[in-house]
Amino acid sequence: MKNLLIDFANLTAITRFGVMSRDPGTLLMDDDEWVNYFLDTMLVTLANYINVLKSDRVILTIESRSWRKTYYPLYKANRDAGKEADEKLDLFYEAVNKAADFMRDFTNAKVIAASEAEGDDIIAILAQKMSLDGEKVTIVSTDGDFKQLLRYKGVKIFNPIKKTYVTDYSHLDYITKLVKGDAGDNVPSSYPRIKKEILEAIARDEEHLENEFKNVDKIIERQKYYIAKFLDIEEIPDDLSQEEWSEVLEIAREKKDKLKEKVKRAKTDDEYKTDEELKAKDKNLKDIIKLAKKEDITEARLFNVIHSFRDGFRRNEKLICLKADNIPEHVAKNVLKEWESDHSASKQSEFLKFVRKHKLKEFAFGIEWNTLKGIPNH
Repeated sequence: MKNLLIDFANLTAITRFGVMSRDPGTLLMDDDEWVNYFLDTMLVTLANYINVLKSDRVILTIESRSWRKTYYPLYKANRDAGKEADEKLDLFYEAVNKAADFMRDFTNAKVIAASEAEGDDIIAILAQKMSLDGEKVTIVSTDGDFKQLLRYKGVKIFNPIKKTYVTDYSHLDYITKLVKGDAGDNVPSSYPRIKKEILEAIARDEEHLENEFKNVDKIIERQKYYIAKFLDIEEIPDDLSQEEWSEVLEIAREKKDKLKEKVKRAKTDDEYKTDEELKAKDKNLKDIIKLAKKEDITEARLFNVIHSFRDGFRRNEKLICLKADNIPEHVAKNVLKEWESDHSASKQSEFLKFVRKHKLKEFAFGIEWNTLKGIPNH
């Protein structure tokens, strides 16, 4: 069984910001015309891909509010900010919903939405299930996260912008993303300024991860030692919350900045040489900064929060990894429940009958078709 898994959210964005953006006439359309044009363009795009990427079943995935937003509230927050400036956002959502309803109600494609699941989750769960069942899967999306799924037998990815198959899964790229984060989804770095050779070592053997976790833990421990020394207290309590630790560092930064300013003024006024107390404090600060630097803790790092690599990596892994067992069990169950509902009418041949019946063949096989028809069916 050959399955075509289409990332609908990805394809709608390509339609709007790619295909439609090249047509200046869209700027002159009223709302109804714009929505109908979007719907027609989506159908054309889908018909072309379905004709080229031969399959037995056609499955479209629809986005729901993601469980990742609950797990990490800042997830994709950067996109939310951009939405506020999007004048056609409501119109776009109306068009997307109409396109999804149209595909569900009037074509033979299987349209799947599941509570708390992003399209990524649906595609990941189904691709892994189909692979285990010995079926073949072609994913249509430009989303680089799907490269992870190339590890599974029978899974292929087709990039609808480049119009090529993606074949280059790299474990180093995957590990790099878990460490450096994903700016597009507002996933932060878990280990800023990590060296390339460390990333390569982790990619070769993930046992190196624990060593790096311990190295950063040690740096944080030494940071607390030096900050306690600077603040002239015995030690920093181990049970401080992140917020409390940030406040301690803020106090230390202010003390450092005030001391540096005081030293600067004293030198300007030629009072520094005779102020023994100020010289002692200045020397103490310089000695602390010098010693910390020998342990790879720069002045900037010393007076700012150094986040746990262990915690950051596990957070990013949860947000980025598409292994079935990384997706919350209740979300996976929601996806499979939707999948197990009747999908007897989701065959590619039935979809193409629909296209022919409504005399869309010539319309569908337009300029876009000419760029696709030469692609070999792997």
